[in-house]
Amino acid sequence: MHMKREKIITACIVVVMIIIAGISYFKLFPGKSVKNDEKSSSFDTFSADYSDLNASEGGSETVNQGDNKDSDNQKTNSYTDSSYEGNASSGFKESDYSTSYNIKVYVCGAVVYPDVYELSSDSRIGDAINAAGGFKKNAHKKTINLAEVVTDGQEIRILTRKQFKKQKKEIEEASESSDITEESTGTSANSSSSVDKININTADKAELTNIPGIGDAKADAIISYRDTNGKFNTIEDIMNITGIKDGVFNSIKDYICV
Repeated sequence: MHMKREKIITACIVVVMIIIAGISYFKLFPGKSVKNDEKSSSFDTFSADYSDLNASEGGSETVNQGDNKDSDNQKTNSYTDSSYEGNASSGFKESDYSTSYNIKVYVCGAVVYPDVYELSSDSRIGDAINAAGGFKKNAHKKTINLAEVVTDGQEIRILTRKQFKKQKKEIEEASESSDITEESTGTSANSSSSVDKININTADKAELTNIPGIGDAKADAIISYRDTNGKFNTIEDIMNITGIKDGVFNSIKDYICV
């Protein structure tokens, strides 16, 4: 009986000591449970990160696929551009449709370097003069149209001021001479028209001989014809007389009348 009691007491003491040891353990090592909680939390965080990583990789694949498509489009565009450039190099150039072409002009006179120059067909006289080094100091520039379009084979001669004055004087003298000639021609015509014409139907021998080209013999022939055939109807009838034909008639027609 006594032994049985001692065993019970011993068992109770052991239980109490285990309880006390357990309490002491939790008091002395409280971080164990926290660490377990942290482990659980870390696991959850790792799981979330892993999910995000998968999602990120999936998105990257989508983006990469989109980038690949853009890259393919760029390649297609680059191929298209290259093939266009290839066609352009084969002859399909915009410049080929231009109407401009090269021509040659001769620039001479009062320029620095007189010579034949090759220019574009849409060039101006100013461009040609610049190609020849520009005007000399004594060049006459005032009457030159620098904006005029040049033509193939054109000669562009620049006069000096002295040459221009001389040319101008010659033109003025030629113009005055022409005016004088016209005036003298007009005076001559007026004088011939103002001469009193001789009526070949009524004129006597003395009057007939006043006609240029009509002498005594022709005057007698005119009077004889008139006595035989009657009056002349027109001045052309005088050519019916022997010795008076076209040549004589043309020289006297302005001096006679009927």
